[in-house]
Amino acid sequence: MARRKRRMVWVVAVSVALIAVVGYFLIPRYFRVRSIPGIYLVEGGTGCVVIVREGPDTCRIERIYLDPGLAYQITSVWPKLRIDGALLQPASPTRMDGWNTALAPSRTRRGDWDAVGFAQTLALSALTPPTSLWEAIERHFRNLGQTSWLPLAQPLPYLHRLDDKRVVEYFDLQNAEKNPRAAVEKAQALLKAYPDDLHVRVLYLSAAERAGDFEEVRRRIGLWKSEFEKSGNPFLRWHARRFAIAGRNAYEFIEQLLSPDNDLAGRLGLFPKALEMEGYLAPRLPGLMIPTPPKFLERQVALKVCRVVAALGMLEGRREESLRLLASNYRLGQFMTGDTLLIDRLIGVAVKSIAAGGLEMYALNCCESEAEFKQLWEMLDVLEKGEKPDEVRAAMPIEYPFDLRQNRWVQPNLAEAQARADVSHSRFELVRMGTAAKYRLVFLGDFPKAKEQFAPLLPKELPKDPFGDGPMKFLTTSDSLICYSIGPDKTDDRGAITYDPTNGTLSAGDIFVTVPRQRQYPFPRGGVRATSLDDLKRQFPNGLPADPFATTRNRPLGTTITAEGDVYVFSYGPDVDEFKHAVSGAWTSSRDPSNPPPHTLECPYDPTNGTVSEGDLFIRIPRP
Repeated sequence: MARRKRRMVWVVAVSVALIAVVGYFLIPRYFRVRSIPGIYLVEGGTGCVVIVREGPDTCRIERIYLDPGLAYQITSVWPKLRIDGALLQPASPTRMDGWNTALAPSRTRRGDWDAVGFAQTLALSALTPPTSLWEAIERHFRNLGQTSWLPLAQPLPYLHRLDDKRVVEYFDLQNAEKNPRAAVEKAQALLKAYPDDLHVRVLYLSAAERAGDFEEVRRRIGLWKSEFEKSGNPFLRWHARRFAIAGRNAYEFIEQLLSPDNDLAGRLGLFPKALEMEGYLAPRLPGLMIPTPPKFLERQVALKVCRVVAALGMLEGRREESLRLLASNYRLGQFMTGDTLLIDRLIGVAVKSIAAGGLEMYALNCCESEAEFKQLWEMLDVLEKGEKPDEVRAAMPIEYPFDLRQNRWVQPNLAEAQARADVSHSRFELVRMGTAAKYRLVFLGDFPKAKEQFAPLLPKELPKDPFGDGPMKFLTTSDSLICYSIGPDKTDDRGAITYDPTNGTLSAGDIFVTVPRQRQYPFPRGGVRATSLDDLKRQFPNGLPADPFATTRNRPLGTTITAEGDVYVFSYGPDVDEFKHAVSGAWTSSRDPSNPPPHTLECPYDPTNGTVSEGDLFIRIPRP
């Protein structure tokens, strides 16, 4: 009898334990699944996801309004709701990138979901490339078990529930793009129904922005921005920044500038509009705001083309046009260094350094009158107001969701990045200092001998040296004045060693600008006239400005003459074909820069054939 009782107790205990275990896993899962289906605004309100129930314990995404190149599916609802996304790389059909987001019920608003963890996957299949997007997605989800999850530092508001069918109707209209006003009207109806919902406000602002009503966007964001900032939601803060510069976003301007539909004249006509931009904010793809990669090569080539055209413009006497081109390039670099992504900041730093060289050439060779100095200084003042030497250092605080993820996996060398930013800032400040010295030389006949004598352009103090504790330094020689920074090695070499970043960002040497008594490039105000190559060389005894597209470093712009006796000045252009027409022999093996091969001018460079395409940049020098 006792044995039977003990057996019954064990059976009951095991049964209760099994029921408890099953209940622990199944009952919450059942009720969780019942609470999931609904209409959700994603990452602040610019996207939408419709989730429906598929079975007793499963859900699926029925409709999604995000980037069309992305695919999502729900792979788990318990203990976390997990949405996995996949993106097929068009340039590489064997590569599959994806990300997986773990979500938990919001701690601040019932019905919403917070992102609490993430993982990133990379599936490679070089032997059997996928034949379609769906096959690539299937492979991606098949390999999800290989991912390693990382929790976010803090929950991020991700899905915002708004069970109103007008949300879906709005996105249907927005995606159709045939009648943007109809989408705006639907967004206005939603805003009227939910006036205090910040996600709905973002939806409305997006509709107005896509309809081109930038004034309405800026007016509304002026009223709402403080509420976005107080929300603590990083997605809402990011959208507030974006809408604040609607219609004047330098990122969108660069995309327009680099459009393959723009020929060279079209691009050159657009460049000066960079001075009208108000900020730079690169868009993020959905999926914890993954950033779009910057087009570094295209931007660098476009900048160099602009630099060459400005130099050719100085030869032709088009000084004001050249100044605006150079200043707009520097301004674009400033905007890029203001973005939150470190890679964009570093590209901006490189752009600024290249553009500063063009401004230096203009300041020391094209300013001869009071009016020309005034015009240049006003432009430098505009650029000085946008100069933020600590932009890279400011990237260190984590502000956006992607930065949370990036900083957990990659520890960038911020010290070197900041050194590069300081170098570009030094070059700009030295241009200002060199301009002030040049002004005194032209109108008072001599170089400054004390810092007070850099007035009137620098009446208070000299620019601060970012690598030292005091201002920039200067010294005079018999035929020049040297303005310099002590450079990243923080050693004062008195201008005897030239800093060269190709030796390493933190290498030895000073960064300096040399202001000669006689102009290095005596560009005539009315443009160059020449009867022959010898006549042109006589007018420019120090040679022509450097060609940034030449393979040989610091090689000057090329010159050639036609059978009819017409003189041309040219750059090799983005296809970098300095040695294309070289013949075999001793020169080919030695490549003596002082005796370059003859170059046959090609067709004019045209970016509609591709940013890096064949063609030269050139001008014909008219005869007297």
